[in-house]
Amino acid sequence: MKYLILMLSITFVSGCKSNTFEENFVSRSSADVSVQSYAALNSEKPQIIETEEIYADVKTLMEQDYVMLGFNGFDDTMKSMKLVEDFAQKIGATDVLYSRTYLGKRYKNPEYAAQPEPYRGSINAKLPAGVTNYKKYEKVNMYRYSVYYLVKNR
Repeated sequence: MKYLILMLSITFVSGCKSNTFEENFVSRSSADVSVQSYAALNSEKPQIIETEEIYADVKTLMEQDYVMLGFNGFDDTMKSMKLVEDFAQKIGATDVLYSRTYLGKRYKNPEYAAQPEPYRGSINAKLPAGVTNYKKYEKVNMYRYSVYYLVKNR
């Protein structure tokens, strides 16, 4: 019984790889447009279009009879383009408008930024072998992501 519980736990944890684009997805499909139906119809790789004028490009594509399945808008560290492609393919998007803007160095966890680092002994103290002094409130390169998932209306 313990073995079964252990195996189920390992399977669950290993299968929980998160995709930030999927977690922040806001669906815009109407009642007559089902994301699942597009995913079933479209098995090809989506075309990812990087743009600096994302709102103008969304408007242009919508005028060309594209349907918006949904969008993302969030700030985070550098994310792989493969995550966007995988999620777009999962929902059946044929075209993806993608914009990433560098925001500079920011606190990843701002709630820690205002707190002083906990006392760890004398300034000259060395850490034991294998222990790293990781600061949860270090500044990291942050980006603003705007992504629109579209499909050509058939």
